[in-house]
Amino acid sequence: MSELRIAIHLDLVPASMTITNQDEVHEDIQAGKQALVKELCEKSSNTKILTRLGDIYQFMGQNEDAVLCYRGILPACANDDYLDGQKYAKKIVASVDAADAQYLSAFPASTKQLISPPRHAQVDVVAPIFKTQKTQVDESFVVTLKNGYVWFDGLNLLVVDGAKNMLKEHVRGNKYLAYYSMQNNVSTHLKGRACFLDARSTQVYYHFLIDMLPKLGILDKCGIDSIDHFIVPNAKPWQMDILIRYGIPREKMISSGPRCFFTADELIVPALNNDKDLETFGGMGLALQPWIPEFHRSRIIGRYVDKPSRRIFFSRGDENGRGILQSDALEAMLRCFDFEIVRPEKLSFDEQAQLMNESKIIIGAHGSAFTNCVFCSTSTTLVEIFRTNFVNPAFWSLANTIGMGYHQYFIDEGMLTDRVKIFEKLHELRNQPISIDVEHFSSAVENIITAVEE
Repeated sequence: MSELRIAIHLDLVPASMTITNQDEVHEDIQAGKQALVKELCEKSSNTKILTRLGDIYQFMGQNEDAVLCYRGILPACANDDYLDGQKYAKKIVASVDAADAQYLSAFPASTKQLISPPRHAQVDVVAPIFKTQKTQVDESFVVTLKNGYVWFDGLNLLVVDGAKNMLKEHVRGNKYLAYYSMQNNVSTHLKGRACFLDARSTQVYYHFLIDMLPKLGILDKCGIDSIDHFIVPNAKPWQMDILIRYGIPREKMISSGPRCFFTADELIVPALNNDKDLETFGGMGLALQPWIPEFHRSRIIGRYVDKPSRRIFFSRGDENGRGILQSDALEAMLRCFDFEIVRPEKLSFDEQAQLMNESKIIIGAHGSAFTNCVFCSTSTTLVEIFRTNFVNPAFWSLANTIGMGYHQYFIDEGMLTDRVKIFEKLHELRNQPISIDVEHFSSAVENIITAVEE
C-alpha cells in the first residue's frame, strides 16, 4: 500500500505529503476517491468523509472540486464517475411537471432591492457580498403527491414522485447520493395526509425560524388544512414547543431520527427558498421571502410597539463560539450608553420576541439570536459585529426586508484570500472568538446612536 493510500485511511491530509511521481499514485488516488464515495453511500450525511474527499481533490490541484467538498457537496466529476450522475440527470423534473401531483402557487417570484450598509470598522474593508444591489426571490408553492417519497438525512433532501423523478425545487445537498441511498433503503408509509416540514440545518435556530416555520404560511396561503402528520425529523424539545406555539399539535408531529424516508397516501411538500444558491447555502438569506417577517409577527406579537426604546447588547458568554474576548470591558462601556446586557438563550421564545419588538438598537456579534429581528419594527436598528474572515449576509438581508436600520462593524484580523483555505477552515473561522478594540467601538456606538436618534 502506497504512502498516499495509508494517508487516506489514516485521515491525514494528502496535500501535506511530498510525492514526486504522480503516475505512481494515480491508481491509489482513484481507489481512495471510490472508497470514500462508497462510504458516503452508507453514511450520506457524514461531512467528515466529504472533507477527506476534498483533501484528495486539493492534492490533485482540483481546487474548485475541493471547495465543493468542504461545503458539503459532491462535485460533478464524482457524481458522474461513481453515482451515474449523467444517467440520473434525466430523472430531474420541475415540480409543476411531477407525476400524480397537484401544484399550488402561494407567493409569486419577485425582485428584491438591497441597500449597502453603513460600515464602522477597525479596518477599511467591504466584503463583496454586501455590494449586491438586488436579487431574485423564488416563487413559493406546494406540491401534493400521490405515491411520492421524501428522503432527508440531515444534509441531503430529496422529494421523488410516483414515477421516481426527483423534483428539482426540493433538492438540497447531494441529489444523486440521496437518490442512491433512497433506492437502497426501505421507506415508512404514513396513512392519510403527511406534510414534510423540515429543511437543511434546521437544528440551527435561524434555519428553523426562517426556512422551516414559514412553510406553515405557505400551507395557509394555499388553503391546505386537515393534515394528519407533520414530518419534523430529529426535532428537539425547543423546536416542538415552538411548533405547538404556531398551531401544530404534538400528537401530529412525526419526529424520526436524523435520517427519514417516508411515503404517504398523500405527501404534501411546501417549497421555500431564501438563499441565492440552493445547493450550498451560498448568499444565505439574500433571497428571503418578503412575507416572512409579517408571518411571524402576526402569529406571535400581533403588532409593533409604537415607540421602541430599549437598547440591547446580545452577550454570547464565554462558552459559546464567536464570543468577545474583551466582553467585561465592552459590556461596561455599553452600560454607560444605557444598553441592557442580554443572554437571549436565557429567555423564552415569547420573551425574546417581545424584547425585539421593544428594542430601538440591538448590538452583537453575528449569530442566530438576530433571527428574532423578524419581530422588530422599521424603527429598530441592528449593529452586527463581524470578523473580516467570516461574513454572512442573512441579517443584512432580513433588515432590508423589514425596512429597519442596519450597521456593520468589522474586526481586523487580516484577510484570507485563498478560497480553498477559507472553506477548508470554515468551521474554525466561524467559531473563533472575537478581539475588539473597545475604545474604537465606543466611538462607533456613539456615532450610531447619534444617527439613530436624529
